[in-house]
Amino acid sequence: MNSISSEQSFSFSILSSEFIAQVYPCYSVTDAHHFQKMARELHPKANHHCLAYRIGAESVQEFASDDGEPGGTAGVPMLNVLKRKELTNCCAIVIRYFGGTKLGKKGLIDAYRESIEKVLDLCTIKPIEKRIRFKLTYDYSQTNLIQKLFHSNSSLTIEKESFEDTVQIQASLKSEYSIDLIVRLESLEHHGIMLSDIEEYFS
Repeated sequence: MNSISSEQSFSFSILSSEFIAQVYPCYSVTDAHHFQKMARELHPKANHHCLAYRIGAESVQEFASDDGEPGGTAGVPMLNVLKRKELTNCCAIVIRYFGGTKLGKKGLIDAYRESIEKVLDLCTIKPIEKRIRFKLTYDYSQTNLIQKLFHSNSSLTIEKESFEDTVQIQASLKSEYSIDLIVRLESLEHHGIMLSDIEEYFS
């Protein structure tokens, strides 16, 4: 499975109709419909704001909306592109300004499919990976020990750091490398090293 690293947009015209394709990294159904709402607010005079998304990794949730276009001519062709490219955690929107010339069913299918293909050509597509995120709290006297453990895990990323009465870190690493580190950190609790908020996610 793959995902996109950032949002992108692309626009082109067919027989005086303008198509604006947008794709976003997306991790919830609520966010996907929020992106569609944003498209409607930014393009209130457009005739259609079609939506397709795939969300999740182990269990993928799919959705397609034609938003007033003839059934099966917009959302499904958009969704099929996402499926063909094995994309997930991705929301696709195509905004159409009707130019006065009807494209016919095949013409619409081709236009919406091509819209998503072209905008995805601009994207960096990366494999998704299972990661483990955790929080760590420890005394400053344990800094060298923690740094030594962290440096031995090349997939580890420090996401947040706080330096107050104690050091607080939020970090993540690839799931396949996490078990040994988590066990070692848990074994250091008697040194005042506290591990918490362990969660699995896909990135």
